[in-house]
Amino acid sequence: MLTFIDVSDAIIYGCEVSKPSLLCLIDDNDKILSIKNCDTLVANFVCYMLHDPMKTDVGKIVHPSEYPIYVILERDSIVSILSSEEMKKELGKEDRRALKDRLLRSKYDGNNDIAYLNVLLKLYAYLSNQNSNSVIELSYLDSLINKHNKFYGKYLLAQLYKDLDVKNADEMYSDLWVNSTKNDMEEYPEEFIDIMKCKDHLVLVNKEDILFGCTEYDFGIISPNKEVTCTFSFTNNSSNRFIIHNVITTCGCTVPVWNRKPIAPNARDSISVKFKSNYTGVSQKTIIIEGNCKQKIELKIRASICN
Repeated sequence: MLTFIDVSDAIIYGCEVSKPSLLCLIDDNDKILSIKNCDTLVANFVCYMLHDPMKTDVGKIVHPSEYPIYVILERDSIVSILSSEEMKKELGKEDRRALKDRLLRSKYDGNNDIAYLNVLLKLYAYLSNQNSNSVIELSYLDSLINKHNKFYGKYLLAQLYKDLDVKNADEMYSDLWVNSTKNDMEEYPEEFIDIMKCKDHLVLVNKEDILFGCTEYDFGIISPNKEVTCTFSFTNNSSNRFIIHNVITTCGCTVPVWNRKPIAPNARDSISVKFKSNYTGVSQKTIIIEGNCKQKIELKIRASICN
C-alpha cells in the first residue's frame, strides 16, 4: 500500500489512471485488515494507507468514529465508505469478479452523507487552489453544510466566505468559537485558533473603542495561597462586535475568565481574574487580551504577599 499524504494525491493520480482509489484510514497498525496481499483489491484499486488520519484533510472531512475505515474515490469523488467488518464481508464473498462493482456502490444510497462529504471535498480543493475551475454553488453549499452541522464543514464554509463577505465570515468564525465542543477544539486547535487570530480576515475594532473602567488593579496585602479575584469591566463603544479569542497570562497563578460570545456594539461586559501565589513579596502580572482588535489590550494586577 502507498503512503497517503494529501487528498490531492489520490485525486490527481486517480484522474490519470483507470483505477479508483482505496484509502485505508487507521489509528493503530494492529487494527488494519491485511489488504495489501489481496490480489483482487490491488488489481482493481490504487491503495493508500493513512496513518494519523485526523492530521490529514480527508480524515477531517470523513471524521470517522471508528477505525479502520475504507474510503473509495473514483477520480475526484467519494463513492463509498466501508467499515472493517463490511470490508471483511465483501472480501469473504465467493464472487470476487464482482467485488469492484460492489465496493463502488455506496452504502449511503437514499441519504445525503456521501453528497455532503463530496461537497467538502470539492470545497477543500477549491480553497487550496487544487481545482480553481470548480463551480461553487454557494446556496447549496450553505444549506447542506449547515444541515449536517459539523465542525469541519462549517469551518471550510467560513474560509470560503472570508473572501466573499468578511462580516458574514466573522460571524461564522465567532459562532464556531462559541459553539465548538471540547473534542472539536482538541482536534483542530492550530488551524482554527490561527484563523481566529488572523486579523486580516476579521472585522476589526479600535483599541480605544474598548473602554475599560480601569486597566490596573492592586489587591494590596494578601496572605500566601489566598485566592483573590478582581473584575475589569469594559464597554464596546465600536460599531462592530468585539470578540475575545484568548486571554494570556504570564504564569499559572493568574487565571482569567471571560465571555466567549461576541459583545455587541455599546454593550458592557467584564473579565474576571483570579490570583493565588505561595511566594512572598511583591507580585505584578500582565494580562493580554487577544481579539478582533487592531492592537492587543493589556491589563495589570499587583499584590503584596506577606505572611
